[in-house]
Order: sequence, then structure tokens, then C-alpha cells
Amino acid sequence: MTPDKLDEVLEEFERRLGPVRAPISAQFHRTFADGPFDICDFCGKPFGEAGSRYMIVKYYSAGELRQELALCSETLDGLRRCYSEHSLKSMQRWYSPELMASRRILVGSIQDEIPRRLTEHCLFCSRSKSEVSEFFEYALCEGNELLCAVYPSTQCGECMRKVVHSLSAETLDMRRKFFQKQFGPPPDIYRGVWTEAELAALQ
Repeated sequence: MTPDKLDEVLEEFERRLGPVRAPISAQFHRTFADGPFDICDFCGKPFGEAGSRYMIVKYYSAGELRQELALCSETLDGLRRCYSEHSLKSMQRWYSPELMASRRILVGSIQDEIPRRLTEHCLFCSRSKSEVSEFFEYALCEGNELLCAVYPSTQCGECMRKVVHSLSAETLDMRRKFFQKQFGPPPDIYRGVWTEAELAALQ
């Protein structure tokens, strides 16, 4: 399946079902600088425009927040174009229709507890945050709202490394070159973020 075809399928999926929307809670506000995320941490684009989507990422290690950032839709689009056919198929296996359907059922049953209940356990292995030494929290947003389906979610460091290692060498090299061309060499945190940022643009 080509990237354009995958976009088409997922856009139709969203059109039919649509994400549940919820206010962005303090969990997904900036911690190191008080207040909501309002600009892309790569290109500086503001998120105030109507319909502007962006991804929030927080990285925790040893129980402490180590890094937080937000990625605009243009950055996500650039990452998406780096994916080879092999990598797209790999991501389809990780984000299976069964996983996406189960998340939507969960979202529909806990609307008063979003995003806390959606981020209690790793999306892939179901371990709780207290059971892992590091994890990422992700939220896909539009304006001042969370778009709730696969996201918000938590992924442990071990599972994220497995996801990244399942990508092709071609994809890994293209992503590295993308970041170096646009922003310079990325810090280590983005080893786990890149894959999720890619998927965020497709949800």
C-alpha cells in the first residue's frame, strides 16, 4: 500500500467514525514552561489556526519528565514521506484494525476520564507506567482539543524500540537525513518519537 493510499484509507475511516473530542487537560500542557503548547518546537509555526493539528510528546525516565515537545502537521507530513513500503506494512501490523477498534470502544466507555484512563498503560504491551523505567505520552490535538482514538496514549520505551527496529534501513536513513536537513541532528529522544509522530499525521 502506497503512502497516498494509506492516507486515503485512514481519512475515510476517520470520516465515518470521527474522533471523540475532549479538552486538553493539564497532563498535556507544557511542564517546563507553564501553559498550553502553542507553537511547533521544530519550525516555530503557531497552533492557533483553525483546524491546525499537532502532536504533543512527553518523555519520562526514572519517574521524571525529561523532555516535552510539539510537532506541527507540516513536520509530521515530512516524516510520513520518509516511510518505505516495508515500513508502512510494519506500522500496519503494529497499529492493527483490532487495536484501533478496541481503542475506540475504550474511548466511548470512559469519556469522563479522558485522557487519564487512556494513558495508564502501554498501548502495545499493556504494562502500567509504574512497571516500566521509561515511557512516552502522546496526544493528537486540533486547536484546544484532544482528538481521542488511538491517542492519547502511552508507549513504553521497550515497545517503542521494537517499533523503530521494525522499520527498514531505508526509512531510518531517510528520517535521519530529514531531521539533519531541516533541524540539524536530533537529540536521542526522537529515536522513539519519530515513529509515533508519523502515525499521528495519519489518525
